[in-house]
Amino acid sequence: MMKIGIIGMGHMGQAVKLGLQKAGFTNIVTSNRAVDNAAVIDSSNVIFLTVKPDICKSVIEDFNRDKLIISLVAGVSFAGVNFEAIRLMSSLLIAQNKGINVAWVNKNVSSDNWKKADNLLSRLAKTKWVKTETEIDELTLTIGCGPGWMSQIIADVAEACGDEEIAKCMFRDTIDYLDSTGLLAQKLAENVATEGGVTKKIVNALDFKVKLQWSFGQGYTRIKELRG
Repeated sequence: MMKIGIIGMGHMGQAVKLGLQKAGFTNIVTSNRAVDNAAVIDSSNVIFLTVKPDICKSVIEDFNRDKLIISLVAGVSFAGVNFEAIRLMSSLLIAQNKGINVAWVNKNVSSDNWKKADNLLSRLAKTKWVKTETEIDELTLTIGCGPGWMSQIIADVAEACGDEEIAKCMFRDTIDYLDSTGLLAQKLAENVATEGGVTKKIVNALDFKVKLQWSFGQGYTRIKELRG
């Protein structure tokens, strides 16, 4: 039977635990203190690592080579370690088995463990595998950070219109409309934001694309700082 460990029980660690439980996994052990890490490592087959980047290197010094590690730590590379490791980028949405995972395997992961990991992660949320570790860092800006900055946008719209329920409804139902019609988001934007109209005026004033690209650049700079 698979026994799953989680090291680091902050917001992300709690979300992983809730997502595992919702997906039907029950054999879960956790650690939120350094003194408890060894017990979790020794008793688990698969270990989710959800600690802060600045303490990650000291934590992984205790890992055994026969354990499969799934790291959600932003910016910390696992390409050069001597054990089986998967880097996973997810978000707090995983607590409800929602959102999307992107994952990358290092060269040490066996084909059997890759299959086991794919089954495990796919039960947590839709999972896509990428070929390079760099892609994990790049997608962190959208997936890992997404719920935060997207919620901030909703909060700003709610403040502008004076009603958070309206703001959330418009975001949610716009996505439902795109899904049901098969329209691309850009096409719907063009259909609504016609020349000379109110929506076009708002879109032009927002200049959102430029600001988002600049913001992503700031986020990626921080990821490179975390890499050291």
